[in-house]
Amino acid sequence: MAWIKKQQADFEALPRQSIREMVSGESHYLWGKQHRLDIVKTSGKHKVSIKGHSIILGLLDTRLDKVSLTTKNIPHQS
Repeated sequence: MAWIKKQQADFEALPRQSIREMVSGESHYLWGKQHRLDIVKTSGKHKVSIKGHSIILGLLDTRLDKVSLTTKNIPHQS
């Protein structure tokens, strides 16, 4: 168990990538196909869905033109 804890601590100490911004209208590849990102306001929970050639990112926040993503603000499921 100590080895696992050390590996986890070492992993957490690694340098991280810079903060990434996702902007409505930009292109992303998903499953080998190009999709347009649409950021929309939603109620209840954040959600992601695919509709045609669009990735719909539903957020609760009203400032939807740009979203900054870091590993700190992406919830981890356990």
